[in-house]
Amino acid sequence: MNLIENWGSGVKRYIERIKDAGLREPEFIVWSSAVRVNVYRQTNGRNEPNHEPNEPNHEPNEPNREPNEPNREPNEPNREPNDGVGARVLRMLSSAKDLTIDDLSESCGVSRETIKRAIKSLKGTGRIRRIGGTRGHWEAIG
Repeated sequence: MNLIENWGSGVKRYIERIKDAGLREPEFIVWSSAVRVNVYRQTNGRNEPNHEPNEPNHEPNEPNREPNEPNREPNEPNREPNDGVGARVLRMLSSAKDLTIDDLSESCGVSRETIKRAIKSLKGTGRIRRIGGTRGHWEAIG
């Protein structure tokens, strides 16, 4: 298995590609435990850093949403208002027993740990029970 093309050639090729693109040579800044590489883009027709201050934008940020879409955060999964994670997990387990924690996490848009807490709470209140061991499934009660 020949994974390395040529020892020590990566930085040289990186610099050559940047120069070939007509950009200023990158700047390497080395600290005791880190390295920073500044690559300057072409601005105002020049290959120099732009030191002009940015103008503040005083317009409010609006999430991307359709006009008739409910008021919710961008990238938030579809869910009804005041609908807790436990209620969603219970509803999902009622319709499909073979769902994994990853499936529930993805569908609800929350972390695996949040799903585990919801399952623990549902189990503690007697709303679900485990059928089988690690290869088993959760069953909604009632």
